[in-house]
Order: sequence, then structure tokens, then C-alpha cells
Amino acid sequence: MKLFCNTTLDATQSLVQAAGNNNLATVPTLFFEDILPVEIVFLGEGGGLAPFSGQAGHEIKIAIGNLSTREILTQSTLDEDGKAVLDLSTNALGIEMYETEQKSLTFEIQISYTNQKTETLCQVPCTVQNQLIGDLILPNPPLSVFAQSFEIPNTPTNVAAQNMDSQTTFLSTDVGRQFIALQTVTPRGMIQDEIYTITQVINTNHAKFDTQTGSGALHIAHRGLFFEFV
Repeated sequence: MKLFCNTTLDATQSLVQAAGNNNLATVPTLFFEDILPVEIVFLGEGGGLAPFSGQAGHEIKIAIGNLSTREILTQSTLDEDGKAVLDLSTNALGIEMYETEQKSLTFEIQISYTNQKTETLCQVPCTVQNQLIGDLILPNPPLSVFAQSFEIPNTPTNVAAQNMDSQTTFLSTDVGRQFIALQTVTPRGMIQDEIYTITQVINTNHAKFDTQTGSGALHIAHRGLFFEFV
């Protein structure tokens, strides 16, 4: 997920479309349990951070939280290239998402200094959606309701998908393995019927793959729902 932050604007308006385009942008839909690579591009005076980074001992964090309770649900520190990995599978976020189809939360970028001073660079709404809505909302959902909610397509006849086996975790040997998108999932960069290749196994639940616009993430629980090995 690549975002643009114009630090010359108010924090509630600083998430913009792109360099040279200060129209307000929104955070794409996020998915609970994802491990999400994030890149923040700062725009404005001196590359956007000149007014802030002159002080020694500073760090920039991204976080998702509940603004009404002031609780941070997950956070990560940006590296020198403005990149971080945001863990959307924390216990705090799990409690927040329990029995909820989706949750409106707050995405924030904050710079802090060793003297405890902090400045908020960006503070905008975001939506976090449960991975398996049917399982979390309806303990025993009727098949017709579950299928209609996700519009699960039939496996394309021109692709030989493997039979479902007992694999319930990603393995290191899955790097280089191909899979087919069973439906279009825009926030993940997946297009129905397209074939993708796993480029990295992050852990037993998560893997990365290349998309037309960058990289995407898979959750093993979505096998048979969003994707299937070929």
C-alpha cells in the first residue's frame, strides 16, 4: 500500500492523491489478519519532512487506532525509505473486530522526538474488514447466503486447478508456486481468473505475490475462497 502525505496541509487533509495532486485521498480497505507492506511518500517543503526532521532523535510511526477510546490497535515504525510492515493480526485489533463485519477506525502518521514531543502528520478514517465475514458473523451461515456474499465463481475451465489437499499453512517451498484468483479483490490487487506467483512466504499464514501495480498479500485461510493453487 503506497500513500502520499503532504505535510503542508492539515493532518485531516494531508493524505493526497499523488505528487502534484492535492485532492484528498482515502486509505484502501484493509483486511484483519493481513501483514501489510506500507510505503509513505512525503510531499511538501524540502521533501515534506524538512520542518520536522531537523531535530535529533526522531522517528515516524504509522498506526491504526480507535480515536474514541484513544487505543492504538497496531503500529509500526517507518524506515529511512518511508517503508514499514503493518501487522493487522494483533490481539488488540482482533478484540476490536470480534463479531464485526467491518470497523471504521483511524489511520495516523506521527513523528515523535526523544524529548517526548510529537506531531501528527496525518489522521484520516480507514475501514478494516474481517477476512472471513461469514464465519465471524454467522456461525452456521446458509450456503446460499455465504456464496452470494462473496460471489464465489466456478474455477475457470481453461485452468487446471489442483484438488484441495490438506495444506493449511504456507510452506517455504511455496515460493514460486502459482495460484489463480477465484474472484476480483481490488484491495489485494487480485483480478478474477488471473494467474499469480508467490514471491515470499512471510509466515505460516501470510505470503506475498507480485501484482500489476506492486505487491499483494495472501492469507492461507482464503484458499478456496479468494485463491486456489494451480
